[in-house]
Amino acid sequence: TLFRSLKETDGELLCLNPIQQPHTLIAGRTGSGKTVLMQTMLLDMAATNPSDLLKFYIIDPKGGNDYFPILRLPHLAAPLINQPDEAIELFRQLVEEMNRRMTAFREVQASKLDRYNSKVAPQDRMPYIFVIHDELPQWMVNKDYRHEVEELMTQLATMSRATGIYLIVLAQRPDKDVLPMQVRSNLGNRLVLQVDPATAEIALGAKGAEDLLGRGQLVARLDGKNYYVQAPYLNEALGELDDAVDAIVEGDKEWCSRQA
Repeated sequence: TLFRSLKETDGELLCLNPIQQPHTLIAGRTGSGKTVLMQTMLLDMAATNPSDLLKFYIIDPKGGNDYFPILRLPHLAAPLINQPDEAIELFRQLVEEMNRRMTAFREVQASKLDRYNSKVAPQDRMPYIFVIHDELPQWMVNKDYRHEVEELMTQLATMSRATGIYLIVLAQRPDKDVLPMQVRSNLGNRLVLQVDPATAEIALGAKGAEDLLGRGQLVARLDGKNYYVQAPYLNEALGELDDAVDAIVEGDKEWCSRQA
């Protein structure tokens, strides 16, 4: 499992299955904890997967100020993207990669990435790829960006699951004006923090997110069920975030040296 960072209120571990429902929507108003949740998820993904088998891209119109410690992780596939044209090019490359992987799967008669990786030599294995798009609405109001990205995101949302390429979209209000219906309907994991009442049902796809308290409290809708959880928190001011990144970087070096 690639996500292991959310805990139910009774202390039991809550996991998101990246194969069954890999695409994810994170919704929440400003200050509700969206980026903190995303940071923790990335830390957990990196801590539980070697960098040669998991890569992620971060698109952030805000410039990446909230992700500075995360950018030191070896799992980051490219520098943070904060320009619309660079994001469009990334989505084009991901669609091409998706098609390339489908061709490779056919050659070894594999239906999905984990099956492909089990059939090929270790040096030929492909990593899972996550693309995180923070504050998607900020650029989707631009008609040129929306025109380019909507088609590319739709292709990925509907076709990339088996190839191990997944979308994580963050938005304050993920309505049809900023998130195409076909994309939203394929974002099977819904992580909804505090939102206004009019947005709650749109974001969750069901009732249940109307009375959240903020500060990381959220509803996770997984496999049709709602789980009320508290997002983990690392205090950046106390150096906890940097300490976690340092530990992951060292652990990844050890793993890679053992595989060499």
